[in-house]
Amino acid sequence: MQSTGIIAALAVLFVLMAIEAVVARHRRGDTTYRLPDTVASVGVGVGYFALVAFFSFISIVIYDIVYERWAITHHARSAVTIVFTILAADFLYYLFHRASHRVNVLWAIHAVHHQSREQNLAVNLRMPWLQPVYQWFFYLPLAFLGIPPAVFVLARGVSTTYNIFTHTRAVRKLGPLEYVFNTPSHHRVHHGMDEQYLDCNYGGIFIVWDRLFGTFVPEGKEPTYGTRRRVVSWNPIWLNVEPFIHLAKLSRAARSPWDRVKVWFMPPEWQPAGVLEASAPPEPRDVESRVFTASSITQMAFSVGVTAVVGAMVITYTGTSTMPRLALLVLLLASLGAHARSLESPGFGGRFELARAALLLAVAGWLGASGARPLASVAVIAGGLSAASGVLFLLGRRPRGARAEGVEDAARSTSLPGS
Repeated sequence: MQSTGIIAALAVLFVLMAIEAVVARHRRGDTTYRLPDTVASVGVGVGYFALVAFFSFISIVIYDIVYERWAITHHARSAVTIVFTILAADFLYYLFHRASHRVNVLWAIHAVHHQSREQNLAVNLRMPWLQPVYQWFFYLPLAFLGIPPAVFVLARGVSTTYNIFTHTRAVRKLGPLEYVFNTPSHHRVHHGMDEQYLDCNYGGIFIVWDRLFGTFVPEGKEPTYGTRRRVVSWNPIWLNVEPFIHLAKLSRAARSPWDRVKVWFMPPEWQPAGVLEASAPPEPRDVESRVFTASSITQMAFSVGVTAVVGAMVITYTGTSTMPRLALLVLLLASLGAHARSLESPGFGGRFELARAALLLAVAGWLGASGARPLASVAVIAGGLSAASGVLFLLGRRPRGARAEGVEDAARSTSLPGS
């Protein structure tokens, strides 16, 4: 049931993303969505929900144990309990979110959500893969207070749904609502990397927590989106891993043993004594400034669609054996990395799709033999679509010289905002 809800929610989000893209182009004559950035966002989201399919039970099991064994009382599922839980959970979300920005090791997990250079509904998909590892801890006070697990899940669902609509540039300020609620305007500020917009507006549903604790900043000029220490990559795996590698390098460069430990728990701007500031971010690659044709967008959309089907298979698999699901997860992660490579080399995309088609057909045979015949049928269809995607990539290839010339022309004619 939960997996069906996740897939339905993602389908609705993709429809809203399409609407937002059309509205943005109509209003401003440009696009809020760039293909590489959007592919990376979708990849992060698909990977997150596939991993959650393995580990989501951990947080609710821990919450349930605390609720059953150590709650000071047990509240009934009433309207009052639900309203209180939504308010209390939002305050605890504020604490979780603020800690995620001010503690280095937590920021290393959370940073992927802020790496996009755009502010659009696709940013909702940039869910940190390791966030479920620690987020549950902040909500344990509700279990101690005796809030039923079902009510807690409902409150978190309300918060998550509300936050979807704060990630957009299409909605401007909302008048008196700005005083109480976390609006798209407030959340744009939160995603800004400008000096005046750093470390503020952490609220989920309500902005009152920021007003109370001095972390509220109103929107003035439109923020410059992204992180100050930029990661130039479209690979969802690397986007989640790189901040930890950066911290490990800082720790190794520290002179004192205490600083080597301290760097993991200090704010992101802190530097160990004697360690120079991080080097300037790398220059954007050609693919960031490249003009993508309707054909190339169709190719990538087709390929990402197949990956989304693989992700849905990981989420919905209910067989007793975990090996088919693990095989699908490995294939999914490989697909996410391959999309980033395909953005720079369509020829690679074609070869990968044909290889993926063969693997999907092999997995289909495996699933059929293990009794998961409906899923096996889906794997066969996905394999056929992957083969078709490979053909699209290969047909879309141009001579090497023409492709290089096209990238050079695009680099001259376009540039990234804020770069």
